[in-house]
Amino acid sequence: MNVGDIKMKNTLLGLVLLLCDTVLALNECGRCNCCINGTSRCEYNNNEDGVCLDGCIDGYYTYSCIHACSNNCVTCSGPSSCNTCKNGFYIGRNPENNQYAEDCSLSCPDNCISCTSYYNCSKCNDGYYNGRQYPSSDVVTYNCQHKCRDNCISCTSYDICTKCKTGFTGDLCDNCEVGKNGSVDCVNSCSVGCENKNCTYSGECPSCKEGFTGVKCDRCIDGKFGNLCDQNCPLTCLACYSMTNCSACIEKHWGNSCQQCPNNCFNCSSNSTCSSCDKGFHGQICNKQCNVNCLDGRCDQLSGNCNDGCVAGFYGNFCDMKCGNDCVNLTCNKVHGKCLQGCKTGYNAINSATGNEDTKGVIIGAAVSGCILLIIIVVLVAAVVLLARR
Repeated sequence: MNVGDIKMKNTLLGLVLLLCDTVLALNECGRCNCCINGTSRCEYNNNEDGVCLDGCIDGYYTYSCIHACSNNCVTCSGPSSCNTCKNGFYIGRNPENNQYAEDCSLSCPDNCISCTSYYNCSKCNDGYYNGRQYPSSDVVTYNCQHKCRDNCISCTSYDICTKCKTGFTGDLCDNCEVGKNGSVDCVNSCSVGCENKNCTYSGECPSCKEGFTGVKCDRCIDGKFGNLCDQNCPLTCLACYSMTNCSACIEKHWGNSCQQCPNNCFNCSSNSTCSSCDKGFHGQICNKQCNVNCLDGRCDQLSGNCNDGCVAGFYGNFCDMKCGNDCVNLTCNKVHGKCLQGCKTGYNAINSATGNEDTKGVIIGAAVSGCILLIIIVVLVAAVVLLARR
């Protein structure tokens, strides 16, 4: 090997050593820099270059607190001799091979924050607990395998929750917090109208604040509006969303602003369309009068027909035709005028059916017919007598 090769070899060896020192130095601490209470508590002692009088901060050891403990150690007395471990690791026997390990290389079971052995957890992750799985269970374990109730964040047993999910409360975290509701997650807020912010899982309120109504107290009573249902609607509105937006109007008013209907309209949908008229009127805008002879003064809105009947003495669709004077109580059929309660004394159905003016002609016709019949009978009798004498 020539001189050049030797120099190259030495150079590479130096670089390797420097790299190793750099890597090791990442976890190492300067002399006395990792003393508890700082370098002021580092002194010469027992002929050592420097001794930390109060010991080392977590993670370091030796007199001068230079060297770092192994990865999972919190405190140690040597590179593989840990005194305490970080959460999730323990000093003890490996359950797989029963070998003892002091370097905190053994992991606690799942759901375990800290443990003293694989079968003995001292603290569980949120949502898990040690002890009996259920109050009536005979199974007792301490490896954080029992799961808390669904709405518990943390618990000490199945029946004692120490912290609930947002929106839930109670020892079992099975009730919604005051002001919250929801059949699954209690994330919905009770209506602002619920008295004392109290409502069921479904949002129903036992009682409402003043001005509110509905099973969930989420609507204003008639005549009120606003987020707090404390503002009055316009006088012509039965219910409204604002001062300019009515949802229901008082009688004879219509539209979002509840303006007045045309005269004689009882209900309307516009200034030109009435849905019902005041008594005694009909037509699209209720500007026509019903016949005064319509019973109770009412008639069909479109046709004007007296659908409920006529007052005594009149008949016809518009009650504009008189019943015969010979009808008892002046009552006759609304369609054809026949007497409904019979005829007055001295009149017959024929006379009654034709009315007051036509009965005279009928009586005269009947009399003439009777005279002719009598003359025929006399002539026949006389003829028979003459024939008998011969």
